[in-house]
Amino acid sequence: MLEKLRNTLQPLTNIMAWPFLWIHPNILSILGIFVFLPGMYFYSQGNSLLGSLFVVGALFDAIDGTVARLTGKFSQFGGVLDATIDRITEGMVLLSIGAGRLAPWELVFTIFIGSISISYIKAKAEAASGTSKVGKNQFSVGIGQRGDRILILFVGSILNYFFSKDDNKILFASLIILLISIVITLVWRGIMIWKVLEKQDLNS
Repeated sequence: MLEKLRNTLQPLTNIMAWPFLWIHPNILSILGIFVFLPGMYFYSQGNSLLGSLFVVGALFDAIDGTVARLTGKFSQFGGVLDATIDRITEGMVLLSIGAGRLAPWELVFTIFIGSISISYIKAKAEAASGTSKVGKNQFSVGIGQRGDRILILFVGSILNYFFSKDDNKILFASLIILLISIVITLVWRGIMIWKVLEKQDLNS
């Protein structure tokens, strides 16, 4: 759902990307990992409010793609690199939440498996169907896409600090909502993939 705001926010992203046009987008993708580190540190120390600073890294993550578009340096490898780093940083954020004992490890690990599966099932579907347009395509359905997951975790972390920082109930509830959205997205994508591939099989 949040992904639909990308076009609306594009002018702002262009402005944010302007100072970085001299840097290759692949380098920006790699540097983006370090922007996540402050939030991860505070999560690992049990502070969900300052942990929410991880969202700065998520915002920075949008810059490399914009730089690639504005400078004409878009490449297939860059897309693969960016997607890989997205998975790494998401895993690191969840790891820091578990390390800070803000949520049970079992829940954190289950969410990580689910978030990885959302990307994996889409990538496999693109390969199986011969889809030439990666990124946003017919398989990009669901309510638990990366932007949605970031928003749920960001809001939950802030509310948790002010209203339940002693027992982290709000963050726990946010992670449960996150997990439910992931499951719904996996089922949704699974149905979409089945319909597309079944149609291709019938037409072959």
